[in-house]
Amino acid sequence: LVAVEEVKVSGSTSSHAERVRMSLTSAAKGMTTLHVDHERLERAVDAYPSVRELRVSPDFPHGLTVRVVEHVAAAMAVSDAGEVPVARDGTILRGMPVEGALPTVEVDGALGDERLRDADARSAAAVAGAAPGVLSGRIKEVTKRAGQGLVAELSDGPELIFGAATQLPAKWAAAARVLADPEARGASYIDLRIPSRPAA
Repeated sequence: LVAVEEVKVSGSTSSHAERVRMSLTSAAKGMTTLHVDHERLERAVDAYPSVRELRVSPDFPHGLTVRVVEHVAAAMAVSDAGEVPVARDGTILRGMPVEGALPTVEVDGALGDERLRDADARSAAAVAGAAPGVLSGRIKEVTKRAGQGLVAELSDGPELIFGAATQLPAKWAAAARVLADPEARGASYIDLRIPSRPAA
């Protein structure tokens, strides 16, 4: 009486979108709207790294709506094997469409299978992914430097010295405040390692 017969899948935009839809539909057809097996649905899309989470809602008596929440590409990881977009947590997003230019992060050694193996590259991706929208499009690259830690290079702007990949929202907020201050115009760098006391 309550078997799932109609499955609506939305939110999947990667090159694997059709396979994601088919996998979710196939897994859901063995369920009922009273007992939705969320773990089974997640297992059905384990092979697709673009999927970050699933939001599922039954539509009694026979419908099931699955909204796919995808990772957002934060940076372009560059290695000897080529370039690939990555999420802010270092998840490798092969086959994910990318709009516009992304900041680059250099990868030392092999990329990895599902996530970047290089811890410094993962931290650099985290810095890029935490940037507010108004600044994210201005980041050219994020690198790690001796004595400074993680540094974001902006187009038409100063270098942003982050140090460790911690307190990133506070550090980006401090960067935005300093960049908006006319007195900081012409600065070659902004040191954000202590976000409550940025130095330009």
